[in-house]
This record gives sequence, C-alpha cells and structure tokens, in this order.
Amino acid sequence: MTKRCLDEGIIQAYLDGELSQESAAEAGAHLSSCDACAALLADAEQETAFFAASFAPDAGVTVPTEILRARLSAAVAQLEA
Repeated sequence: MTKRCLDEGIIQAYLDGELSQESAAEAGAHLSSCDACAALLADAEQETAFFAASFAPDAGVTVPTEILRARLSAAVAQLEA
C-alpha cells in the first residue's frame, strides 16, 4: 500500500457511514482506483455481514425478557410478603 492508502479505521468509518460527505467522497474515489484498499473494504464488508448474521437471533430479544421480568416481580413480591 502506498502512503495515500486508507487505513482500516477510515475504511470502517466509510463502511459505517461515519465520514463527512467530503471525506466519504475522497475515500470513495480512492477505493475505486486502489485494488488494495478495495480488497480491505471487501474484507470489512464480509466481517460486518458475518457479525450481523451472528447477532441477528439476539436482535429481537428485549432485556430483560418478559418471562424474566415476571419471575423477578414474583420474587420481589415474595420478599415483600
């Protein structure tokens, strides 16, 4: 990689949409012309997809769950009695 290449933090920020509009445009232009950085972006996209799929089953779970909340309420009620 050359001095102008993007580091992993910038690539991740680009992927996450955390860069300013100007910085994102500069990064996008670089990514379209640099195979090394494009490969790093592809790796970051795969990692993000992997973790999103891994944590997807937990995304709909509320903490605490309704069952746990009911058990805790019953235990508190027993202590108060």
